[in-house]
Amino acid sequence: IFERIQTMDDVSQAILKVEFEGIFKDEKQKNRIVNLVYNALENAKVQEWFAPKWKVLNERSILAWDSEDNIAPIRPDRVITDGTQIILIDYKTGRHEDNHIKQMLKYIKHLKQFYTKDIKAYLWYVTNNEIIPV
Repeated sequence: IFERIQTMDDVSQAILKVEFEGIFKDEKQKNRIVNLVYNALENAKVQEWFAPKWKVLNERSILAWDSEDNIAPIRPDRVITDGTQIILIDYKTGRHEDNHIKQMLKYIKHLKQFYTKDIKAYLWYVTNNEIIPV
């Protein structure tokens, strides 16, 4: 659902699209997920990320080089910019894992090769609405 949201105004439409695609197995699951989405979006920091001032890139591949100098795309969940800064956000629904931070550090490293702007990154554990700066 979050990958379909540019601004807060897109939430209900994103939910309808997901429902139309048959993602929810039943009404109970739909209600649980919709409540989770709306509760998560009540967080002030999250609301800032979904403000209309940002240029939003959801689920866009960024070409990067791996350790053997081969092109290997990386794909952060959400990249937003206002022209002066870049913010990377990766959504997580499970528990904290060390590889989540490693993944974000990789995103930052590769973006710094192309951009001199200030880059911030956050892991957003949606289920418990916890935001961890990286």
